[in-house]
Amino acid sequence: MLQALQGLANLKSSHELQKGEGQGYVFNNDGNQTSYYYDIDRIMTIDYDRNKVRAMVKDFNRKADEASLKIDEALLITKVEYTPRFDLAGENQFIVEELLEK
Repeated sequence: MLQALQGLANLKSSHELQKGEGQGYVFNNDGNQTSYYYDIDRIMTIDYDRNKVRAMVKDFNRKADEASLKIDEALLITKVEYTPRFDLAGENQFIVEELLEK
């Protein structure tokens, strides 16, 4: 949704002339139906306040940053109860010393 709003915020009015896009049919002097082509003048006008859309994008980004910060804080300060499976000070101490020497 944020990408759609950013696209709307960046959209600009435009005016372009496209050659040969339109096609119509008429009857000629002999009574036969013939096709003809005409130029299309396409005008795209923005009919909404882009500043309001930009403000919405800014607000969504701020809320997303706040949520991300809260998630990071929760992950950092959450205490985890953990009981080691091995006694590192006991008979496995030689393995730890060997690993530390490397």
